[in-house]
Amino acid sequence: MMLLLLACASTPHPAPEDSASPAAPTVSTGTFAVTVATEWSGDCEFSDTNTYQQAQQEWTFDPRDDILVLYKDYWNVETCTHEGTDFSCDDGSWKADRMQVTLLTEGGFPTEDTLQGQLVVELDCTGTGCDTLIDEYGRHLEFPCRSEAAFDGVLE
Repeated sequence: MMLLLLACASTPHPAPEDSASPAAPTVSTGTFAVTVATEWSGDCEFSDTNTYQQAQQEWTFDPRDDILVLYKDYWNVETCTHEGTDFSCDDGSWKADRMQVTLLTEGGFPTEDTLQGQLVVELDCTGTGCDTLIDEYGRHLEFPCRSEAAFDGVLE
């Protein structure tokens, strides 16, 4: 009997399983102090590489079920898609005839109080009629092209 008790005492017992699974990561809520690059980098050869963004900004994120609302300021509101901690917002993309301009705010939350990503410009045009984009963005553009301006932020 004593051997049976010693055998049971030395046998490791599995820890009870936690019935609650860890919550999936989600986008953060709140206002972030954001620093935005002031120049575009990428393969679009812009005549002017200035992003015309203020270097220091305040962005507020408001997740609502399956969308994320981003308030870059009072007048600029973007509705974003999100998956896990990553998000993508259309910032005024348009398409006409053979031209396409894609403007995005893409990023994610590496931690619940930090933010990283990039503003994105993608240009594409085929055939005739591309003069409008070339006049607007740069004489040496080759299509398609993509340029980015990085941003990062911390929860205030």
